[in-house]
Amino acid sequence: MRILTLFFTIFLYTQLYAQNKTFSGYYITQTGDTIKGIFPNYRQWSQNPGRVEFSDFATSKLSVLTPENCFKFSIENYDQYITYSGPRLENLIEDEQLIINRTIVTFDDQYANIVTFLRLIFKDKDYELYIFSDNKRSNFFYKLAGDSILELKYKKYYDKYKIYDVPEYRQQLMSLFSTQIIKGNLGNSLNKLAYNEKEMVEFFNKLNPSEKPKYKNKNPSAKWIISGGVSVNRIRVKGEESIGKVAQNYDMSISPLVSLGYIVPVSRDFNRYFIFPQIKLFTYKNKGEMNDGTFIKTTTFKSDLVITGEVNGGLYAVNAENFQVYFTGGTGMMYLLNSKEVNQRFAGSTNTLYGSYEINLPRMTYTINFSAGISIKKKIFILATYNLPTTIGNFIYTRTLEGIQLRVGYKLNK
Repeated sequence: MRILTLFFTIFLYTQLYAQNKTFSGYYITQTGDTIKGIFPNYRQWSQNPGRVEFSDFATSKLSVLTPENCFKFSIENYDQYITYSGPRLENLIEDEQLIINRTIVTFDDQYANIVTFLRLIFKDKDYELYIFSDNKRSNFFYKLAGDSILELKYKKYYDKYKIYDVPEYRQQLMSLFSTQIIKGNLGNSLNKLAYNEKEMVEFFNKLNPSEKPKYKNKNPSAKWIISGGVSVNRIRVKGEESIGKVAQNYDMSISPLVSLGYIVPVSRDFNRYFIFPQIKLFTYKNKGEMNDGTFIKTTTFKSDLVITGEVNGGLYAVNAENFQVYFTGGTGMMYLLNSKEVNQRFAGSTNTLYGSYEINLPRMTYTINFSAGISIKKKIFILATYNLPTTIGNFIYTRTLEGIQLRVGYKLNK
């Protein structure tokens, strides 16, 4: 309960601390004028905006950018958008949506006209790649130098209990870039190219590997985190049959802890949501004692090494430029090397050992944890973790292991 109370307190504090960000940039009017200012409500939108608030430096006047009054706008170090008015395919491309709506899904192209801003995701000297996303689907568009914006077409359809792909965009790309594809031996990559932002950008990067793209969307990369600290471990024994056989209360043990984790962003909202798989190494040795007036019986639970592999999901409650507060929760497996229960009996008056025996405990068990932490300048990480009680043996009576882990970490990659 104490660790949960701590997490709750931190969460309330972070809500008071959090403040709106502002981002500098510019927009270009439909007549070609460039206006510099700030975007007070920019949020790395996952769906393309149709209206964007902007305040220019000259007058501090707040205005709304729309495709009617803005040709292009750019948020410094982040996104660029361009006005688009024209058709886009509306055919569903998610399997679940196709199955749910199978009675209205057809092979025919279903178009709708949109007036919006397209987000730039790749730019080279000869071509640009854009994306449009809304609650129906995503569409990719390309623009060759001097030409208009055209869609890279992709659709699916449902027919007789089967879903079919129509990846027309692959044929389009082969027609557009046949020289680069043949020269770079990219035919196999093209045949496997999925219709998503990550793979599309990677493919366009391969078309001219000797040239550095002019535009690279800023999105903090995945991070390797190495950390060290301590693990405070506690053993609990439960079960009526255990009374009189083993100790009920055990000393806490403290051991060194090292871990290696990998933070993988999963959203565009300044990477607010992420996946955090990690491996942790620590030990435990907890001792309990019973004294019946004649004999003293000690019971020790120990493992020479605990290897924990877990996958956590997390979010940043505060996501400022140089200070972040985050929460994670997850589950995984624990491997307990040489996990044992050691029982010894001593004479109470002379402390003479009368006998001892060991019980080998299971080597594998599960783990569930919750964490709260802070990041300073996205390089230094401080993390507190609560490991919920996990069973390490349940023959006759149940033994559980729980603990609190405190760590300081450092980001390895730049």
